[in-house]
Amino acid sequence: MQEHFPFTTDLAKPQKQYAAICFLYRLNYQVSRCIFNVEIVIVETGR
Repeated sequence: MQEHFPFTTDLAKPQKQYAAICFLYRLNYQVSRCIFNVEIVIVETGR
């Protein structure tokens, strides 16, 4: 982990920082997928 993210050594808790970034990334992915699915439904019903 440290090899890929050398800047995390300056932080007090690199593991928590990484976990937070990973969580936000996954949350963003879920939200964008949900929005994408809603748009598909709107397009399908709008025909």
